[in-house]
Amino acid sequence: MLTINRTVAVRAFAAFFCVAVVSCSVFGQPAGPESSRIRWRSGEVTTTLKTPPETAADLMVLSLSRASAKHVVVQFDAPVTDAQRAVMRAAGLNLLNYAGDNAFFAAFQDAGLNQDAMRNVPSLRAALAIQRNWKLHPSLVRDEIHPWAIVAGKKKGASGDKEKSDAPADETVVAVYVLFHPDINLDAKAPGIVFKHGARIQSLMRSINGLVIELPATQIKSLADEDGVQYIEPPLPQFANMNDSNRVITGADIVQAAPYDLDGSGVSVLIYDGGEVLASHPDFGGRATVRDSSGLSDHSTHVAGTVGGD
Repeated sequence: MLTINRTVAVRAFAAFFCVAVVSCSVFGQPAGPESSRIRWRSGEVTTTLKTPPETAADLMVLSLSRASAKHVVVQFDAPVTDAQRAVMRAAGLNLLNYAGDNAFFAAFQDAGLNQDAMRNVPSLRAALAIQRNWKLHPSLVRDEIHPWAIVAGKKKGASGDKEKSDAPADETVVAVYVLFHPDINLDAKAPGIVFKHGARIQSLMRSINGLVIELPATQIKSLADEDGVQYIEPPLPQFANMNDSNRVITGADIVQAAPYDLDGSGVSVLIYDGGEVLASHPDFGGRATVRDSSGLSDHSTHVAGTVGGD
């Protein structure tokens, strides 16, 4: 009987202790605000998730206090539906490009924001002013200039509106890719934005609403501060059309040697390219077969040689 009573007492104490712990965790230590994150290329940012009315109020403050900046970032706690997009558009906010983690770039309409209408988007949880570093590739945040990005022997101030530059001649000039928000017209507005920073336009990237430009390296961060700019990154290294080192790069010599002893026997590869392969080239050893009549192509022959040349 004594053992049973002790067991009952222990169980009763354990139950009471569990209740006490739960009570302390629920009532003694109230939980803080919900948080989320947005993972930019330059680093992760923690965001505080608020209620839709609170977020709508933040948006109103941003729309009134940043007269020169119509672009912001908004974050949701769930994927956005077409109906929600329509509600926000009618309320004066247009969603633009997706930034990841249920966050979007967005733009205020010129007519202003209807705060009361924005409260009706139940998944709207955060509104943020866009920071400079979110717009820059990590290397540009660190002021790193890759050697291949430096423009050598180029003179600024060439004739033609799209080659205009007001930068001093002795500054280091670099090439960068600049992407603009979708509501920034690439022909009418984007050139004026980059010209203010001594840039020279080399090419237009219409499919992604961007420009390839050359500008003084000291102007990159001030260009990122422009409201219409979404992202700036350094150029890729210049491509070369020589493939004499591809065997080493791809490890072909390794797999063709012992213990693998692979030689491609029994493997068929389809090359779908911009023309016919020169099947008579001696490097193919009779292994290339042409199945179309689109006309001979040096590029197709080059690609096929990478895949199956000896």
